Amino acid sequence: SLRAGLNLTLAAGHIEAEVDDRPDIRFEILAAGGEIPPLAPALFETLVQGQIGPQLAAALGDVLTLDLDRISFEGDAFEPLNADIETIRITPSFPSPPRVQNGWLVIGATAAAEIE
Repeated sequence: SLRAGLNLTLAAGHIEAEVDDRPDIRFEILAAGGEIPPLAPALFETLVQGQIGPQLAAALGDVLTLDLDRISFEGDAFEPLNADIETIRITPSFPSPPRVQNGWLVIGATAAAEIE
């Protein structure tokens, strides 16, 4: 099995998740054949952990950053409403750290909106 933890940071308009470079890797020998005893599962765990951890962190590093800068909606979007709006800008902020609740990742957020 392979499990890797994430460290989440909420700051300056983005959510960034960093993968632990030492994932939890476990091997189990389900069946052994022959007369030579199998190598210990811990040996495989150590070998793979040194290879997989850094590669996993490098491969997912850029993918796990989500920019949440200001979101802008231009006036064209409001034409069907016959509204006299030129632009709406929404800027999110994250006042508290994320938490896990009932198996879900919960990220509290507030938003400021500007309407022109």
